[in-house]
Amino acid sequence: MTFPISGRFNKLPLFTSILSFASWCSYTIGMVAASAAFVHYVSPQAIGSGIPEMKTIIRGVILKDYLTFETLISKVFGVALSLGSGQFPNDFGFQGPFVHIASVVANQLSRLASIFDPAFAGETRRAECLAAACAVGVACTFSAPVGGWLAFSLLSSTKAFRHSSFQNLKM
Repeated sequence: MTFPISGRFNKLPLFTSILSFASWCSYTIGMVAASAAFVHYVSPQAIGSGIPEMKTIIRGVILKDYLTFETLISKVFGVALSLGSGQFPNDFGFQGPFVHIASVVANQLSRLASIFDPAFAGETRRAECLAAACAVGVACTFSAPVGGWLAFSLLSSTKAFRHSSFQNLKM
């Protein structure tokens, strides 16, 4: 049996190809299992996308332990191990985790800034920082600052305006 390897045809025994396939599968399954176990044991709040939860937090609902440092560490290592497994060839599925990571960083920076400036202690400023962090997460995922700006405008307008009022606009 012959298989193309780096442009040349080399003869490999069938056992070698089966062994290489089994090692690739075990590597992939091991990375995904390590990612799931790390997230499950360090911070279960890091499970999932992150976008629905961030919309909920921006609207004023308090989710316990969702924006903590442990969640940040868990989400970063979980995403890194998932990307390292090779199961996700494009970055389109990682918009939610990057939004969550950016929001946790913004929340931690907002808490730190509230020590030095009391203007950051209010919930309104915190919601603004979280909405901007969601836009940063979208912009970083797609390398598109305009997409981040659009996401920020939609997130910030959902508190004051209904989306149905945008449907009748004619440009």
